[in-house]
This record gives sequence, C-alpha cells and structure tokens, in this order.
Amino acid sequence: MDNIKLADINPEQGLTGSQVQKQIESGNKNTAEKSLTKSVKEILTDNIFTLFNLINIVLGALVFYTGSYKNLLFLGIAVINTIIGIIQEIRSKRQIDKMVLLAEDKNTVIRDSKEVQLLPEDIVLGDIVQLSRGDQVPVDGEVVISKSMQVDESQITGEAKTITKQSGDELTSGSYLVGGSGRMLVTKVGSDTFVNHLSNEASQGKDAPSILLNIINRIIKALSIVIVPLGVILFVVKLYQGLGINRSILGTVAAMIGMIPEGLVLLTSMTLAVSAMTLARKRTLVRDLPAIEALARVDTICLDKTGTITSGDLKFESIISLVDSTSIDQLKEMVGAITYGTGDSNETAMAIKNEVVNPQIPVTAVEAFSSERKWSGVEVAGEGAYILGAPQFITKKLNSKVQKQINEYAADGYRVLAIAQADHLATEQPLSNPKIIGLLLISDVIRPNAKNTFNYFRSQDVNIKVISGDDPVTVSSIAKNAGIENANQFIDMSTVNDNDDFGKLAADNTVFGRVTPDQKKRLISGLQDSKHTVAMTGDGVNDILALRQADCGIAMASGSEVPRVLLILY
Repeated sequence: MDNIKLADINPEQGLTGSQVQKQIESGNKNTAEKSLTKSVKEILTDNIFTLFNLINIVLGALVFYTGSYKNLLFLGIAVINTIIGIIQEIRSKRQIDKMVLLAEDKNTVIRDSKEVQLLPEDIVLGDIVQLSRGDQVPVDGEVVISKSMQVDESQITGEAKTITKQSGDELTSGSYLVGGSGRMLVTKVGSDTFVNHLSNEASQGKDAPSILLNIINRIIKALSIVIVPLGVILFVVKLYQGLGINRSILGTVAAMIGMIPEGLVLLTSMTLAVSAMTLARKRTLVRDLPAIEALARVDTICLDKTGTITSGDLKFESIISLVDSTSIDQLKEMVGAITYGTGDSNETAMAIKNEVVNPQIPVTAVEAFSSERKWSGVEVAGEGAYILGAPQFITKKLNSKVQKQINEYAADGYRVLAIAQADHLATEQPLSNPKIIGLLLISDVIRPNAKNTFNYFRSQDVNIKVISGDDPVTVSSIAKNAGIENANQFIDMSTVNDNDDFGKLAADNTVFGRVTPDQKKRLISGLQDSKHTVAMTGDGVNDILALRQADCGIAMASGSEVPRVLLILY
C-alpha cells in the first residue's frame, strides 16, 4: 500500500493529509457508483439515428428541394415517434438514477484526528469511517471499533437478519447500521468494492431486444433494399413522361412513403407509451419501452422470497415448553429478559417485543446476538444464564426427540429458536452446561395477495421459481403456504459447484436456497437457454445481476423509495 500499512492506522487519528494525498496519487481512491442507465447522449443517439428516421430524412430532403413544404407533413410521424422514445427514456432515467445502490449522503471520516464530511467517492484506502445508527456502509471495510454495532445485510444476502459486528468483522458496502455505532477501516475502494463490482457487471449486460420492434426494423430494412431501386426506376419513368424534376420527385417520394409502414411504427410506439403511462399511474416505472412487450411474453417468473412473497416482517407465533417444570409463562419471562436485556433491535427481537412485555428482570451480564454464535443471552443473579438462539449452536448434543420437533416445525415454515439455560455466559468457548427447555416459533408474514397472484400466474401457464438466500427448507415451506406449485422440489445451492449444469438445475427444481448473486444470474441464463422468456423480481443489491440478465427485470423499491415508485421494468 505504498508504505502505508492498514494495520498501523490508528482508528482515533485516521490518515494524515499527506497520506491521503499519497493514496490519491497511487490510485487508491474510491469512485462513484456507475450508473445503470444510459446517458442522455446515448438516449438521443439511439432514438434519433435509426434506419426509419434516415429514410424519412432523405425523402424529406428531396421534398424540401422541390419547395413543396406542405408535403413535409409525413416527417411528423418520425418526429413524434422519436420524441416519445426520448421523453420516456429520459424520464425513467431521472427516476432510476435517484434510486442508486448507495446513498449520496456525506460520510463522517476521521482524518488528522478530526471528523470531516466526505462523499463516498472522496474516501481513500485506509480511511477510518465513523458509522452511526441509520448510516449506510459506503465501501467495504473492517470494524475497528464496535459499540453494539448491529448491521442489516438483507439487501446484500437476501436474509432478513440483523447481525452484531465486533472488531475484526468485515462490513460490506450497501449494508445499513440499524443499531449501535462504531468505526470501520476502509479495506477496498473503487471497482474492488462489492457494490461497484455488481454495478460494473450489471452495466455490461445487454437489454433484452424487442421482438416486435425487431420485426418492424427487419421489414424496413427489406423494404429499403426494394424501394431504393424501385424509386430510381419510378423517378426515371416520370421524367421520361415529361413531368419535370419537381413533380417527378414528389410522385416518387409519395409512392415510396406508401411502401413504408409508418403508421405501424407510430402505432407501436404510441401503444407502448400509453402502456407506460398506465403503469405509471399504478406506481410502476418503465425504464425501457420494450420491457412492456417482454413482460407480455414471460412464461417463467423468478421471485426472491424476502420482500416479494413475504412482507419482510416477522411474527411471533408461539412458545413450546419441553420440560414439565417450566411453564409457558415462565418461558415468556425468560424470552422477555433476554430480548429487553440485550437491547437487540433486529426483526426477531421486534417480533418478540410485540407479543412479550418487559418482565423487568435485572441482569448481571449481557451477550448481544452475533452471526458467529447465532445466539444471545443474559445472566440473572441466582438463576444462571438465559439463552435464545439457533438450537444447533447452543448445544451440539440435541436429543433425537427435540431434533425431530425442530425439524417438523422448520418443515412447516417456522423459524425455530431454542430457549435454554446455562450455568453462565461464555463467548469464546461453548456454553457451560446448556439445557434446552423450550422452543420459540417465528414466522415470515406472507403478503396478503400472494396466493391470488400465484393462482393468476398458474391460470396463465406461467411457471414460478423461488430464488432466495435463505434456508431452502424454510423457503420451500413458505412457498408451499403461498400456493406455489411443486414447492417441495428444492435445492441448497451452497452444495452446487460452478461446473454443474445450471440449466438442468433450473428445470428440475422450483425453490433454490442459499443462492449467491452470481448463481441467480446463471440460473436465469439456464432457463433462457431452454427457450424460456424469464422475468425476475427482486428488492436487494443481491438481485441486481439477475435483474439485468432476465428478459424482464422487475425491481421492487423498498424503504423510503416506496412513495415514489413501486416497480421498475427493465
């Protein structure tokens, strides 16, 4: 790193001015997120310089030469058609550019022991970034100071889980702090960051061509080959008949215009434009007009579970006691003591707080939820430790009866958490004498209109595929409850190799769990290789490659973006 070692950077002081300058000169500076839309220049070029417009301009120039300006009205069709395309694409571009993967807010960076406000593109490798609740992580880095830092990575992983970060843990650009605060050391900038890597790959993707417009363009190309020699012959014949140059030109142009399907071109553009306006009233933004046509031809829809089938909210279902000596009310008190005592604010904790009141039990020690431990807990004087978390991470010695119960609840679509007691909390080593005494069932809330929607797709012979980053068993059960056919055919994509046949995997299964962003893209590509027209819906950064690969990408806005736009058709 040009004599600047990351390990030597003091999180209280940050980089000095000279070190920052050296990083900039070395090219270790962050870059702005690459736009996923065309530039205004590209939009103008693509809409103006077309074969249809070229033919009309040449014919218009010939009419202009004759001085018969009233006969130039046919150019209005070309002008209107071009304006419709330009206005629609620029309008969509402006809306989509507002919904970038990374917020454009300034970040607090420590330099020369002082706090400075910088845009993400001004951050350099080795900077110390101060993060607080509600902040988005602008670049990839490593936690150097954590004050109960809780991070929501659902936009990255697709899993609606809040993760507690400790010093030394990695932070990924695009994730959010939902609790606590801390500082991170910037370890990646520019194209090396997760978000910029995805943006660069997505921007290299090609938009799905419009079959209808391609057919029209082929007709125009074929006609241009025919009408040019015919036009020349017709012009010569008219001259031979003694009509004069001007009348010969006007007669020839009139005949050639009659051969060009100008009305069809305008009708197509008007139809797509009116469709885009209709969708806009339903809070759906169309980025490219041909996407409307692609949507009509879709025979396979790939869905992301979180935020698409489910609302993203969790619901407290019930508590099951596994020992006669502990009642349901006692287990609720224990769960309340853990949830309120740790101060966790993740989705699971909020679901519990909605059903369980604070028992006001004083605690002597606290361990917040950690993605490594997969449990949280508190110590209560005279009672030992209360633990809540993933059963297999609390104890490795689950008896067969409890394991069977857990598997049955998981197969029904529940998230199963174990309630346990231990002698005391232990972070670095296994818990001391843990004993599971109860189970807590949490469910994902399925969107109210999900079943009706999937029934409609089934009546239209549209296949549904669920592609998620969550556990395949849980996703399969949720998909089954939502009314998706063949939801029992699922696969854990973490067991799949890069050399496997993704086309066969996509054809043989309905639910795909533990899927990476690249695997989502390859699954859709596999379906397309089998001649399917594929639509992909998603609401996270982890879906962007798949959205661009699909014939029709449907990006579902979330959070503060919902009032502005609900969907974007790619």
